[in-house]
Amino acid sequence: MLNKAVDDTRKAEGKGKRLLKGHRFTLLRRMKALPKGRLQELETLLLTYPEVGEAYKYKEGFLDVFTEGMPPDEAMDYLDKWCKAVMSTSLHFMKKFVATLRAHWAGITGMFTHPGVNNGILEGLNLKIQLAKRRAGGFANIDNLIDMAYLTCGKLALNYPHDSL
Repeated sequence: MLNKAVDDTRKAEGKGKRLLKGHRFTLLRRMKALPKGRLQELETLLLTYPEVGEAYKYKEGFLDVFTEGMPPDEAMDYLDKWCKAVMSTSLHFMKKFVATLRAHWAGITGMFTHPGVNNGILEGLNLKIQLAKRRAGGFANIDNLIDMAYLTCGKLALNYPHDSL
């Protein structure tokens, strides 16, 4: 969503201006990851178009909190100050991003206070159940679906006999 906010700012400021055309991916990449030629183009764009430059600066600042390895309290303070700084600007699309960020603040706080805790396991189990549903073409009743969920996700050791004699 942050990249979309920067791109929407580019589109809004670049209406009728040819210099911004063809530089979408230059603005979407991190400054550290750009080759030298693109870095010079980026610096020219940021100086020529102040709103795009400001949006890009805020994007880089936002991503720093995830790459610098800050302690949780410091990271949350940094994000709070970042949000307040963005809200004091005239960048409409970045403000929309901050509103979304604020709406999901509890989840973001949890990411910093409880690193490594996520719902990846649940998503994996859901994927297995959905695959079983697709393979079966549907189930006649819910009990059959529950049984299939146990069979596919339960890691049961079903030792079938090898010889049927």
